Order: sequence, then structure tokens, then C-alpha cells
Amino acid sequence: TTFKDSALPENQCNEVHSKQPTKNERAIFDILMQRKHWHPNIILGFFHTPESIFMERAHESLIQHVTQNAPISLCGLGDIISDVVNAISWLEQLGMHHGDVCPQHILLDRNRRVKLCGFGNACSFGDFIRSAQEPYYNRPQDGSFEVAKAGSDQGAIGCCAYFIGIGTEPKNRSHDTDRICFFGRTTRKCWDGHYQSMEDLAKDLHNTLICDRLDVYRADEAALMSPATYGQRVAECRDFLSHNDIKHSISVPAKL
Repeated sequence: TTFKDSALPENQCNEVHSKQPTKNERAIFDILMQRKHWHPNIILGFFHTPESIFMERAHESLIQHVTQNAPISLCGLGDIISDVVNAISWLEQLGMHHGDVCPQHILLDRNRRVKLCGFGNACSFGDFIRSAQEPYYNRPQDGSFEVAKAGSDQGAIGCCAYFIGIGTEPKNRSHDTDRICFFGRTTRKCWDGHYQSMEDLAKDLHNTLICDRLDVYRADEAALMSPATYGQRVAECRDFLSHNDIKHSISVPAKL
């Protein structure tokens, strides 16, 4: 998914991005917007039109962060992967499979907290996985994808951990993971489909971080936009659409 600058003038609203959505992405954002609370590691959406989804602006992509700051410390790797796992675990609680977890869809705020995006391949548990890129998701020899269920995103998370730790995306799942120390064990487990759910992965990751003394409390926890700021951003977007005579869907605002 490629993000582009919002159509809103930079001096009018510098915390909003607009992108061309797929029908599936619009449906997923409608579902997420109706939840009682929005997860802080999921990119915040305001509402959408047939042509655009308006969402919060992130500071940088994971690819930019790794490229500009390599090598990433083990603490940094642990922080990012923990945030990704927390976001996917929340989606699993809603019975949803992300379906396209990869460095391009992991954005970071200014405090290096994850904002997961890219819901074009998302689906409900029990549905066949729509499509995916290897080696983040395994494609069986017959060319079909498995049915989405809890834990279906774990192989992709292992690939992301490899990318953060090594600095290059894996071409397959046969790479030596020992080069990323203790995260190599977790990565290999993800690639082998060891975990029954993201909750299981989160518990194992937490225990691993404690054992390696890397489970450090972060004062800069991921924060949601305040209700007042959120309302201001929605108003700015709607004013822009109204001024340019663009029709937009009326989506239920996210609960902050």
C-alpha cells in the first residue's frame, strides 16, 4: 500500500494522510471504527470516501527506520515486534486476520511506536486468505491459501523480525536466524507455525525479553490522539471535502 500526502493543505492539517482504498479496506475501517476503543498500535482512521481513507499521519515507515538506523538494537527490535504482536493480537480478538503484515505496512510515530496499516487483504476467521506475498505467507504447492485462523500472521511477523534484525528482507524461510540472537528462536518458531495464537506468541516473547533482561518499561507508550484533537481533525477533513464538493461516507467515529 502506498501512502500519499493528504489533499489537505499542509498548514491546515499536518496529522492526516489520505490514500486510495480498496473496497475491503473501507469495510475493515468501518468495522474498526465501530469498536468501543481503538488500539494504539493500529493506524487511526477518521472516515473514508470511495476514493480516499483519511487517517493519522505517521512519522516514518519501518523500512525507512531500519535503512537509516541499522543496525537496530535488540531493545529496539523487541519494542517494535512487541507492538506488532499486540496489534495483531487485538485483531485476533475481533476474529480478524490481517493478511499482509510486512515492513511496508508497519509505520512508526515519533516515539518509535508501531502504527499498523495495510488492510487490503484482511478477512474474518474461517475465510480463505485472499492473497499474500512470500515468504511472509506460505503458498501451498497447489497455489491455494489456507483458511484464516488465529496465528495465521505469525510467519509474517517472523519475517519482519528478521528484516529488523538483519536489515534485509528474507527471500525464504531457510535463512540462518541465529544472527539475531535470542530473536532467532522466536523467528524460527513463527516460521514453523509454533504458536496457536498471537496471545501465545505475546506471552513467549514477554518471557524471552525478561530472560534476556530486555523487558524495559517504556515511558513513551503508544498514545491515541486525544478526543478533542480527533474531533478537530475530522472537522478539518469534512470541511475540506465540503469545500471541494466531494461526497463522503458517514462512518461512526472511532472511540478514543
